[in-house]
Amino acid sequence: MRAKNSFLLLAVILLSGCFVSKDTPKKEAKEDPYEINNQQDNRSLADVLRKYSSLTIQGDGNNARIYIRGQSTISLETQPLFIVNNTNMGRNYAAVNSSINANEIVSVRILRSLSETAIYGEEGNHGVIIIKTKNANK
Repeated sequence: MRAKNSFLLLAVILLSGCFVSKDTPKKEAKEDPYEINNQQDNRSLADVLRKYSSLTIQGDGNNARIYIRGQSTISLETQPLFIVNNTNMGRNYAAVNSSINANEIVSVRILRSLSETAIYGEEGNHGVIIIKTKNANK
């Protein structure tokens, strides 16, 4: 009898933790991790990219160097490939920085794995940064 009462008490304790309260808040809509919230008017491309933990940015302006964390190489070229509005811009950050207005960036996507970057061939070996701007459809 005592074992049965102990079992029932244990069952009540365990089951009471399984009920959901009516006051439980609903899940918020998830933010798209690639969308950019344009709140500043005078920021650079490096400023936009700094918010991504998978990137390391050294320097500012056209002299900035961008590295995708986890990418290593024996060659001297370690810059990722930049794709802006579906156009291959190469690995030259200064050219990309000069050609786009950072305030018009809508989304940034960083490709790191070989399976993601395989479509870009050898150019994508050090990762790919895909940037979409407001002018993408023009």
